[in-house]
Amino acid sequence: MKMAIKKKEKSLTAQYSSQVHSFFILLNTGICIYSRDFTKRLKKVDTYLLSALLSALFSFSKEITSKQLDVIEMFDLKLAFKRKSKFIFVIISDETVSQIFLLDCLERISSHFLYFYEKLGSSRDYEVIKDKKVDLIVDSIAKGLIDPLFYRSPQKIKNYFKNLIMDNEIIGAAMLSITGRIYYSSLPKKILINSLKELENISKEVLNEVYEVYEVLEKRRSVKTIREIIKRGYPKVSISVLKNGQKIFSKQVSHKKLLSRNYIIIILYDSKVKLGIAELSLMKIAKNIKKLL
Repeated sequence: MKMAIKKKEKSLTAQYSSQVHSFFILLNTGICIYSRDFTKRLKKVDTYLLSALLSALFSFSKEITSKQLDVIEMFDLKLAFKRKSKFIFVIISDETVSQIFLLDCLERISSHFLYFYEKLGSSRDYEVIKDKKVDLIVDSIAKGLIDPLFYRSPQKIKNYFKNLIMDNEIIGAAMLSITGRIYYSSLPKKILINSLKELENISKEVLNEVYEVYEVLEKRRSVKTIREIIKRGYPKVSISVLKNGQKIFSKQVSHKKLLSRNYIIIILYDSKVKLGIAELSLMKIAKNIKKLL
């Protein structure tokens, strides 16, 4: 039994630590000057062919809709685009990754990169960039390493959820950052995707305004603004009942030391659990999670 649990936990960890597959920086001409693979998913694909496709998709969307493409879903992949200065920043992930998280990553990476690129000088406009400092910036943001939760082992939180499932108190659970980064999930894929879309819908209109302001100001403070907007817009407790009677509860949990850092926990309850009991359970879980942060 213990071996089966460990195997399941390992597979979940692998599944949700490999969400972001690749990152690219293209010139407006379509030339790729930087690429970074986080998984093997796109490693065998020719970089030049892929960058040409990405550039074509971005240009085509602008010609057809007169708007720049932000996010597109292809098969089981999600592609996010960000145009800034003479560059197009692209990140490719699984379909389960939140659009908010991807756009947040692109916003922060592009800001750091432009600051770095100014120091290189225009003589390197068409050279492929190979620099450990750029790698570190991209890795730390795309992999979520700059989040305080990664400074401490998240194993205690995973074990806590695992014990709740073993004790039949809950069916499954997930823990996300306020921008949709998945730290843990034992939820069915469909429920997880729907939960992420709910988070995206809450902040979609306001996020567009934030990014427009950001383009004018060119200041890094927009990252904090995005999180604050979602924090204020997300309901204290969200409840939904599925057709089979199962109940989904979600709630924000703040970091006990960093009050500006919020997370979202999503709990799936059995159909037999009453709404009142489920809500009391949610409050207890949220309180215990806060202690573990």
